[in-house]
Amino acid sequence: MDFIHRKLSSRKYVDLLKDSCSKWANWDPPKIIHVGDFGTIDRESGEFIHEGNVYTHPDLAPIAHDHPVQPTAEDDLLLIKSAYARRIEQAVGVQGAALPATAAVSIQVQFMKRRGAFLVMHKARMSHLPDDLLNLLRANSILKDKCLVSEVFLCRGYAQYLSNRDNYTVTLALDSGAGAAPISGGVNLVWNAQGAQGYLRHSYNENPVFSPLYGLKVFRSSWPVRREDFELTAANGEWMDVGVPWDDLNENGVEDMDTDEEENASEQAQD
Repeated sequence: MDFIHRKLSSRKYVDLLKDSCSKWANWDPPKIIHVGDFGTIDRESGEFIHEGNVYTHPDLAPIAHDHPVQPTAEDDLLLIKSAYARRIEQAVGVQGAALPATAAVSIQVQFMKRRGAFLVMHKARMSHLPDDLLNLLRANSILKDKCLVSEVFLCRGYAQYLSNRDNYTVTLALDSGAGAAPISGGVNLVWNAQGAQGYLRHSYNENPVFSPLYGLKVFRSSWPVRREDFELTAANGEWMDVGVPWDDLNENGVEDMDTDEEENASEQAQD
C-alpha cells in the first residue's frame, strides 16, 4: 500500500468507525496510545499525533499524580462496525463450512451498498481518566486546543477490516492453531478469515498490548479568549468529544468538495 493510499485508507477507516461509535479507531493498534496522552489529529490520515502525557509532563504530573487512571471490567468480545455492515448471527463460513465450535471468536459481517469497516477486540479492557482529574485540568492553558486521550481500550487480540467494495461477506474466527506462538496455558490462538477482499490486519498476544480504540476530548470555553486568560474561563466551558477535522469523505477517503471548490480546483489545474 503506497503512502498516499495508506493515509486515505486510514482516514476512511477512522471516519467510518467514528461515525458508528463516537470513538477514535487506531489504524496502527500495536502503536500504544495511553490514557492521558495529548496532541492533535492528523487531518490527512486521522491518526493521533502524540505531544505529551498529563502523567509525565513536568507541569501537569504534579496535578495528575493523585488521580490514577481508572480501569473497568474486561470484556470477552467487542465488535464495532460501521453503517452498511451487518453482523450475521449464524456464524458459518462463506463457503458453507461451519466455523470451529472451539473458536474463542466467530463473527460474520456482511457489507451492503457501500464500503464499510469493522473492529473486533478480544479480551478488551477500557481505562479512563477520572472525572476529578478532568475538572482539575479544565483550566490548564497547556491543554488549550489540544486533544486529550480520555479513555483507551487495550486488548489481547484485535482484527480490523476496511472493505474495498460492497455486497460481500467476511467471516472471522479466533481459534487454536498449530502454527501460532504459545499463549498462556499452552493454548495457541490464531485469526482465520474467509472472504476478505479489502484491508485486513490482526494479531494476538498473551498480554493486552494493542490499543485499537480510544476516546478524545478537547476543552472549549464559552467565548474566545486570549491564551493568557484561559484560566479565567474554566467555569464557562466544558470538555467535549473531538469531532473529525475533515469534510464528508467519498468512498475513497477523499474529501467531497462543494461546487465552488471544484470550480477553483479546475481553474487551478488549467493554469
